[in-house]
Amino acid sequence: MSEQIVDLVEAVMPSSSDAVAAARGAGGAAGEEAGRVAAAALAGDVRDRVTALSSRVDVLVASGSDGGDVGTELRDVRVGADGKSYASAGQAVRSQFGMTVRSMKSVELSDLASPYDDLDTLPEDSVVTYTFDFADGDVAHAPSSSGLETGTVVTCNGTGDDTGGTVQIFVGRSGRMATRSKWYANGVPSWSGWRECATPEDVTGMAVTTLGRSITLVDGAAPEPYDDMDDLPANTVATYAFDWGGLVAHAPEGDGYETGTVLTVAGATGMPAGTVQVAACRGGRMATRVCWAAGGKTTWSPWAYPSYADWSTLVPEYEYGSLSVFERIGVIGDSFASGEIYMQGADHGTDHYSLSWGQNIARMCGVSCVNFSKGGMHTRWWLTDDRGLPMLKSEPAQNLYMLALGINDQGKLGTSYLGTPDDMRADPTENPDTFYGNYARIIAEIKNRAPSSKIVIMTMASTGGTYDAYNTAIETIAEHEGIPLIRQLDDPFFTSDFYRSMVGGHPTAVTYAGMAKAIMRLFSRCAVRYKTYFDDYTGND
Repeated sequence: MSEQIVDLVEAVMPSSSDAVAAARGAGGAAGEEAGRVAAAALAGDVRDRVTALSSRVDVLVASGSDGGDVGTELRDVRVGADGKSYASAGQAVRSQFGMTVRSMKSVELSDLASPYDDLDTLPEDSVVTYTFDFADGDVAHAPSSSGLETGTVVTCNGTGDDTGGTVQIFVGRSGRMATRSKWYANGVPSWSGWRECATPEDVTGMAVTTLGRSITLVDGAAPEPYDDMDDLPANTVATYAFDWGGLVAHAPEGDGYETGTVLTVAGATGMPAGTVQVAACRGGRMATRVCWAAGGKTTWSPWAYPSYADWSTLVPEYEYGSLSVFERIGVIGDSFASGEIYMQGADHGTDHYSLSWGQNIARMCGVSCVNFSKGGMHTRWWLTDDRGLPMLKSEPAQNLYMLALGINDQGKLGTSYLGTPDDMRADPTENPDTFYGNYARIIAEIKNRAPSSKIVIMTMASTGGTYDAYNTAIETIAEHEGIPLIRQLDDPFFTSDFYRSMVGGHPTAVTYAGMAKAIMRLFSRCAVRYKTYFDDYTGND
């Protein structure tokens, strides 16, 4: 490029006065030569200057960093970091600089003006501090809560223009915060409402306010919704100053759980899944349950009784009850009560009564045990088998009868045999031939044979399928007959791998010993929970 400029200068540049004077003085050819020499010297000086200038221009207008023909560096500087092409390099530079520090402004009431009088119109990517309290609508669309009367607003937007995605963070007095965002709604970018961030002080206040709704119910009066604990309003405290048995549906049950205060806690007032109830009952006993999603709908779990859940921390109460108070114990059941054992590879088992959990209990407690049980027994069979009702009538009365039937009823007779609670008639001899009817009749036969004896009934340690229906029936029968209930699954032994590792689907000798210990623990809990049932027991006297 420098050579082109010099050639142009030589072609069109007029001779200087010095060159003309030299030429005239020399005259003729000599004068012409002298003029040419003088012009050449001047052109050389110009060449040197133009070469330096050209070098500078070449650097300024070199090809872009992409190496192509998309423009020079001078043109490239017009393209900002946002990808937009500006009319001039200066405009592009100013715009990029402005995007970085769009507005860092402190606004006083005296200089309040657009766009700072409306938080909707604050520049994107700006930080604005208001040094006065908002009042009388001085600043539109500002938060309105206590502690947010003034503060600093940070407005962020990655696009640099007024579109969806803008976020505002308001940090108010004492550090309280509120946030909002502008997003698309029906195709138009719109601001959401302010969402205030809670502080620890807010949480404390919310708890007091939310749970401040309380009611005390007296004289057996429990109007709706307080007559059904499933329907108690969320975030309320209901104190029942009377025994709720038979008057309030879905209340905790058992001795010591007849009355108390029920706390219902939920994240919202619509009683969604996750609602928790805590009942503080008579004598400080507690019961808990939760409403959670199951099968696409919210369902209340059964009441749990934490006072008995962790025996490692409740050893004194665990020791309150003992089977040793009964001198003679009778066990009514099937193969799991008769000590039936399958040898490896055998196609049938054999009853080993001396290894049964009942006999293990007898040896550990120093009492006697009679097994009114047999492998394969179910309630229908028990009423006629020689190890069932006939043996019950021939043996001396026992102090305690422990009922553990149901496995073969559900396995061999199925749901068609189950029946309904209506099968438990006032006259047990008229009961239909169903699980409900026959089990209730067995209990009646025990009461006739030993009217001073005590009875407990146990659910099975299996769940799912027909087991659930039969376990529910056992619980219903116990409630109908007014006798204590033991749920085997309340003891962790019955869910352990040790218990479930069976041979031929049956426990082994060491497993029966473990069952004995678990059932002894379960009875201790039963004696505490149903203490009033056992209060009139006087033994053999």
